[in-house]
Amino acid sequence: MVPKGTPSTDPGKYRPISLLNFMGKIFAKLLNNKLIKHFESNNTLKDTQHGFRRKRGTTSLLANLYERIAREKGTDRSTLVTMVTRDVQKAFDKIWHDAITYKLMQAGVNMKMVRILTNFLHARKAYVRVNKHRGEKFNMTAGVPQGDVLSPTLFLIVGNDYPEPSRNRHQKNFAMQYADDFTQIIISKFNTRITDADRDQHKIHIEEEIYKQNAYERQWKIKTNINKFNIINIGFFKAPTIVIDNTAIPYSTRTKLLGLHLTRNNFYVKQVEHNTNRARDELRKLYRFRHLKTKLKVRLYKALILPLLTYPVVPLNISSNTQIKKLQIIQNKAIRWIMNEHWPIICPITLRQQQLKIEPIDIRMKRLAEGVWNQVHEENQAFHQESLQIQMINTHPWFQSSYDRTFE
Repeated sequence: MVPKGTPSTDPGKYRPISLLNFMGKIFAKLLNNKLIKHFESNNTLKDTQHGFRRKRGTTSLLANLYERIAREKGTDRSTLVTMVTRDVQKAFDKIWHDAITYKLMQAGVNMKMVRILTNFLHARKAYVRVNKHRGEKFNMTAGVPQGDVLSPTLFLIVGNDYPEPSRNRHQKNFAMQYADDFTQIIISKFNTRITDADRDQHKIHIEEEIYKQNAYERQWKIKTNINKFNIINIGFFKAPTIVIDNTAIPYSTRTKLLGLHLTRNNFYVKQVEHNTNRARDELRKLYRFRHLKTKLKVRLYKALILPLLTYPVVPLNISSNTQIKKLQIIQNKAIRWIMNEHWPIICPITLRQQQLKIEPIDIRMKRLAEGVWNQVHEENQAFHQESLQIQMINTHPWFQSSYDRTFE
């Protein structure tokens, strides 16, 4: 049992990790490869699902999500945008076995494979051992085994058929998934200056999208973690209170999405603050290794500190010069540590960067952003192609296009 979060004295915070024999692992890997091949070749999984998929991840999801919001806010129509973030509670532990079987059949998976996978789920037994004491075996009536390579793939198919967000002349809603993280973006379009009636209409749009997803989750015995359910308006505007099941849901002014700390009016300032604080703390832990060889210290910096500064590259690549400078200061401190330099400093930092072959932060950001967008292009993701079709008339000062900034 591995504790997840705090406090460690709460039994509900522990998650079982399945210890499988090596033959079982090999067999599960073969089944998983065959299942993924079927899903990808038949385009079974939605284009907006970025979890546990080849050439996709948190970076590609955040890039696509931010770019769509930036482009929608840059059109010539008055726009209201609201983000709803939700996370499945005990996702792997509570999956309904019958739902997996049904959705595998709906996806056209070979019946022999379905029977094997059904047996994989239903015939599983477990027991708990504490030190030398072992409990009795019991049947696993729900969930997929954590630690098994098949489990993430089976989880993806369960939430794959969520209800499509409303899209029409006045609504440009969409949703993004990363495994059990589900993000709804509600976008309302108006031809005139936004009025109180428009805000009321936007509130109705939000409630409709939330109700649709809630009904879907009830149908398939999925439960959202209420502690990770957030509604945040993107941009400054007064919005009527959201009421779900006779309960008023307060708006959040900030939230965290796949490691991105964002606020209602900005996607990068809080992230830069978080990155600099975390990188600074980790760098201090390396100070005791100042006697290592220069080459080893460069490797330590690139492996342990640099990724903390530059994640997620989109939307960080559209940060202002002031924010980029904050990240660069941390890198400068790391370079001085690598070179064992102390005040007074004689050699310019630019020269040290050239000697150590460490890119300035702004140049690295641009290069990494190009890599992200080029990979999205190679995948020919339909969602991204739709985003590029949106004509930006007036670039919103808080939400500039990362794609355009990268390739300008």
